[in-house]
Amino acid sequence: MMMRITPLAQLFQQGATTAEISVTPGNPAYVLLMDIQNVFPAALRFRCDNRMLEFMTDGNESRIFPLRILIQPGSIIHVVPEPDGTVTRPPRNRDRMRANSPVINQSHITFSAPSSPSPSPSPPSSSPASSPTAYTSIAELANTARTSLARSISSEKVPSQTYHKSVSLYESYMQSIQFSQTEYTQNLIDNFQLQYNIFLQDPSIHIHPELCQTMHQMRERMVAPFQQITGRLSPELARTPSLSVPVYELQECATSRLFIVLPHQNLFPPPLRSTTSIPPTFRLHLLCECRTSINSNIQNEPGPNALASSCTGERQSSQYSIHSACSGSRVSVSESSLRAARQAHLTSHGGYEIERPTELFQQYGTYLLNVMEAYKKDITSDGFPEPCPELEVATINSIPAPPVVSITTALASYDVEHGVNQALEFLRSIPHNSADRQRVIDMKHVASFLRNSALDKVLGNLFKVQNQGGVVDWVCRDHFYEMHPHGMVVRPLHDVTALNHGTFDEQLGRLEITLPTQPMATKVYKVIERAKGLVQELKLTLKWEASIADVLMLRDTLSRANVRHLTLWYEPSAAKVDFMNRNKRSGPLWDMISGHKLHSLSLEGYTGLFSKVSRDVQPHELQALKISECVDWKKDGARVLEFIRKGSKLAELRLGCTDMEEAYTAILKVFRSQNTSAGSGATLRLLALTTSVADNVTVQFSSDGPIMMALCASTLANTILQRATCLRTLHIRSKMNTALVGYRGRFESIISENQDLIKVSIQCQPVEFVELFQTVRSIALGTRNQVKILNLYRDRNQLSTTNIRNDGDTCLELMSLNEPKEALDALFEQYGSRLTKLRITGVKKKAPKSYFELLESATRFSGSRLSELVIDMSAVETEGLVDLQRVIVRSSGLIKLRVDITMAFDPLTGGPVCVQFIVGIGRKLTEVQLVQEHAALWQDELRGYRIPEIENAKLVAPAPECQLQVLDHMKLMRLG
Repeated sequence: MMMRITPLAQLFQQGATTAEISVTPGNPAYVLLMDIQNVFPAALRFRCDNRMLEFMTDGNESRIFPLRILIQPGSIIHVVPEPDGTVTRPPRNRDRMRANSPVINQSHITFSAPSSPSPSPSPPSSSPASSPTAYTSIAELANTARTSLARSISSEKVPSQTYHKSVSLYESYMQSIQFSQTEYTQNLIDNFQLQYNIFLQDPSIHIHPELCQTMHQMRERMVAPFQQITGRLSPELARTPSLSVPVYELQECATSRLFIVLPHQNLFPPPLRSTTSIPPTFRLHLLCECRTSINSNIQNEPGPNALASSCTGERQSSQYSIHSACSGSRVSVSESSLRAARQAHLTSHGGYEIERPTELFQQYGTYLLNVMEAYKKDITSDGFPEPCPELEVATINSIPAPPVVSITTALASYDVEHGVNQALEFLRSIPHNSADRQRVIDMKHVASFLRNSALDKVLGNLFKVQNQGGVVDWVCRDHFYEMHPHGMVVRPLHDVTALNHGTFDEQLGRLEITLPTQPMATKVYKVIERAKGLVQELKLTLKWEASIADVLMLRDTLSRANVRHLTLWYEPSAAKVDFMNRNKRSGPLWDMISGHKLHSLSLEGYTGLFSKVSRDVQPHELQALKISECVDWKKDGARVLEFIRKGSKLAELRLGCTDMEEAYTAILKVFRSQNTSAGSGATLRLLALTTSVADNVTVQFSSDGPIMMALCASTLANTILQRATCLRTLHIRSKMNTALVGYRGRFESIISENQDLIKVSIQCQPVEFVELFQTVRSIALGTRNQVKILNLYRDRNQLSTTNIRNDGDTCLELMSLNEPKEALDALFEQYGSRLTKLRITGVKKKAPKSYFELLESATRFSGSRLSELVIDMSAVETEGLVDLQRVIVRSSGLIKLRVDITMAFDPLTGGPVCVQFIVGIGRKLTEVQLVQEHAALWQDELRGYRIPEIENAKLVAPAPECQLQVLDHMKLMRLG
């Protein structure tokens, strides 16, 4: 076995300077930070192969001192530069959507010292919590100190190096918060704390109180923005990256971000537990994220640390919710008020049964470990016992309980703390990587692991609430009604909703309502305004022709009610005054967009958003826009591009346009220019453009460009298709007479250039099915790619596979036999045994080949795959019904059998034979359709046979006589 030799030195590079730094042997080998700083004094962050390197830690995730980093054999470690006054933006994550945090006021943030002298700012407030959104730049905080101490720093023993490193870390941290790069924030805080401790230990700092004050203010201000993103979470929870993702992602997540697992069997005390052979199972419980908005319970609290009022929406740490820092005494409040000051607690809900526990713990195990370790500290330190989870009676009754211990006693004796310890013991036994603790996990798929009847609404008795800054919390019913009193706020909203036949989901704050008249709209608007913050999502339909004044009233209501998501359908008024101002009618809608309160806007049925406006596009903070109209790209494309440029948080854009290819090219150019120019970079993450049913594209972006695309194109010459490299699904909807068989080279190019392509759908002629299917399959098998699904179709006929590499997964569906004979011959010959669906209809008597024989051979064996058969009785010759009945009875896999009777009952020509055929297949019959004018006679003839499908037959109108006639060679079967 060859021994691995540790290199004697590691290469480091900063700018044009490259140096070898000695390696300290060990298992593993490492380089000390002090050795690196001997060569690069300002070195604190390091990058290798586009990934940031972390300092080494021990088994308890604590850094090893003196600080050190692992060696990277064969690679150069780059020192991330941090010059004084200017900081490089942290590297961006390619795989995660980000949006600028709405709690940061960009007008107060700069990231470099001003080039020209600026007036000295007024001294900052001593309490950073008093204005959590005013994050002063270090250029303002330390401008005076840096100027007045320029000479003394060079002549006296002042820790200038430590100070400048701290300045750079402060600026990097503020940038990370602004750009939602939260995976770096905790590392920057730890590095700053290290420099802060070194700074305080220097004996010479007492002669420079200005520097001490600046360092202290920087340290306090670094905590405030992170608390605004993570909410009122404990420090342990705040360190969990998945809880500090951008607010836009939390808005899209339809469930609470805080959840734990508790053992189900812990419900029973030891005597009962021993008598029930219950396997070790867990249930998932959602936690309530309590707010400090309980002013109705706490009145006139003294001191500057009083609770933030509900109108400001500020969040502060929980210690200020209970204690007064000035007096040091405990505030006299009720126990319910103290409960409301908690950071997180269980709700009165039985939790959810986990359907795939192994996968859940693989994906969320490390995250659960982080949350539950912090949750354990909460329930053991605050002095309030957790309420026992209330399990559903059906779940309990399914377990036989001895008569000694009742279920009620078992519920009351549930020990939450013991359950948490059991869950922690299990989670710690699961192998995990220490790096997973800093990984951001997608929280949107938790519901898919739960066994629940309503998968779209896994809420756990929690209510979605948000403050004026748009920060989302999920709180329990008690805290919800403390914020929104039921009698004064919630009930009136339910009343007006019921009066207008609408729906209101108070758990999600979602209101859907149709307003018939303007007076009724005025009444509803007043109720919505009184319920300020309660309605977060509004889906509104105005049934009258709304004037500009009506839309202005809606605009003011949305602003006062803090509605964040609006879906609006209305038609503009054609009155004389509005007609004269038709080119300005979209003005109120643009006021909503630029008002900085609306997060998403969806317009349905309205036209003219980009054309019926006379003002320039203003800066806005809209995160998502969806419009149903088709924008004339030649006339209004420039305004659309300006809308994208002015959107500091625009993450999603969906619109129709007259030229999809030109629009995509122009938008992609704007996206790349935003990334290359100085500033925050491009924020767009999802783009959907639609020209027609046959031409549309949906693209997902990362910070570097497109990473996923779903394209539907009417031709292989589409310019987007020719340049695409990230296709995930491709749909070719070619014109009726366009042949695709001769384009093997083009398909080879598409599949080879799009390594992530999974699904290919092609609309083509049935005569091309066999050759085109085999062509694409041979390309997929001959190259390295991810293609798995292939579907060729025309009308209701299709040849498809869900696994292109397994010939046994191929399926043939023939629901229309009005195709050329050679096409059907080729399909039956090659894929007749793969027939899964067949519809016999509209076929004339002459047929050069008996398709009935092929159908019989396809169903002869027990492995028949025919699952659906539809028969039009008028299309089948009566002498062949006996043979057809034999085939149907033998088809063991037949799931759906439908018979359509469109002709009148004739007792002389074939009526009795048809009756005997229907009776013979009665046991397999699942549906019957009768033409209404002939239904009575057929039902009378079949009444005595007691066939439920006949008695409950679906009555349909007669087909028009002008239906397309079929060719003679389309006959399915010829008997005799």
